[in-house]
Amino acid sequence: HVFPSNNLEGWGAVVNEAMNSGCVVVGSAEAGAVPYLIKQGVNGIAYPDNDYLKMKEAIIYLMLNGKEREEMGIKAYNTIADSWNATKACDTLLGMIDGWMMGQERCPEEGPLSKAPVISPKKMFKYIENCGDGKEFDVGR
Repeated sequence: HVFPSNNLEGWGAVVNEAMNSGCVVVGSAEAGAVPYLIKQGVNGIAYPDNDYLKMKEAIIYLMLNGKEREEMGIKAYNTIADSWNATKACDTLLGMIDGWMMGQERCPEEGPLSKAPVISPKKMFKYIENCGDGKEFDVGR
């Protein structure tokens, strides 16, 4: 799934939907959901905004590497199925409310209601590259 949007997209629910369908997202790093859902080279590929050469390289890489594409698609699906879904959001919200009632803060590390860092649109690709969860990925390899 190619998502060449920008920071005006907001969250970009189509990223969730594509990942939930087992698609590997090749997305602009500036689109809202991309920095939070994509683990670079693990469950999708982000590219710097307006760098359509990098977008093209990522698409060609995925077309030529079916096994890697399939593995990334499975991991994309698992990202949504395990963490970013409505059931998880409801359970987390109820847990947070219970915590508040007991004077505790219960924020998950990842997924709905987790604390999201504020990222400048122009620094989103660097954030994705340096988030620590993803592996180093160079689409030109």
